Amino acid sequence: MDRGREQGTRANLGFARAEWREVAASGARGRGGAVRSGLAGVTWAVVAWAVAGLGALATSPGAAYAGEAKPAAAGAPAPEAVAAYTATELQVKVHLRDKAYDALVKDVGDLSKTASGLTDVKLQAKYRTLVGSICQGCNEDAVQKACLKALGESKDPDMFRYVRPYLAQPNVKETPPLLDDAITAASKLVADDAVGPLLKLVQDSKVLPVAQAAMKALSTYGTSKRMRVQILKELASTVEKDVPGVGHKYDTSSGAPVVIGKTRSGEDAQARWGALAPELVKTLNTLTGQNCPSAEEWFRLIDNFKNNPGVLFGSK
Repeated sequence: MDRGREQGTRANLGFARAEWREVAASGARGRGGAVRSGLAGVTWAVVAWAVAGLGALATSPGAAYAGEAKPAAAGAPAPEAVAAYTATELQVKVHLRDKAYDALVKDVGDLSKTASGLTDVKLQAKYRTLVGSICQGCNEDAVQKACLKALGESKDPDMFRYVRPYLAQPNVKETPPLLDDAITAASKLVADDAVGPLLKLVQDSKVLPVAQAAMKALSTYGTSKRMRVQILKELASTVEKDVPGVGHKYDTSSGAPVVIGKTRSGEDAQARWGALAPELVKTLNTLTGQNCPSAEEWFRLIDNFKNNPGVLFGSK
């Protein structure tokens, strides 16, 4: 009986392999629509091949005990789920090879939707990593934009490694085409590694909407106990330099005022103050749960609690 079942499984596996070769060959004979029309066949051929192969392993001699198939390891994804991922991965590779940009945008949406519906954490991470691979492997803005959106919506801090290359402004007077998308993604991911690049944008960018967006993105980091005090101090410090009408920064803790630094002055400083001071109030209030009415009040509050700024986060 076991021998007959094994022969049947091997026959099914041979049929799936033959079907795969036939579909792959038919796709290789053309390009464009011919290739795309064969992709569904490729996908299901791979699924059939993988499931048949897994079935063969489950029913081959030594894999069964007392005539029964060996159960899957605890916590392991189902064979059908593994086969489906394998087929999807192959499809993505074909689309990357053929530069099928519209298909890749659709792939990203499908991958994101599938990942969000999975309960298996490892398999979920594989789908999300596949989105990151698309982002790395394609230079088309529309595809990368879709990837950054999907990576951000995953809210998985580990995915920041794929966002990091886009969270930079080589020329502080110009805005790269995907910088806004990367800032939005970083805000949703709440990855500790994103704090440095976001602070740098606030501090150095000459494009005020970029500095504002980066500051706002940091408002979501109130739960990051490792980074939130640094965010609080550095945001306040960079905006305080632009307080209008002040040429120097003083320390009055010892009684007599002592100059400890210079503030920026001129039209650029006034413009930065006008753009960033209101955003600072909203960002720090959201970050900490406080309700300060102005940037100046925030400067006083931070100075008052400079020895223990963590208390400003209350119960967060």
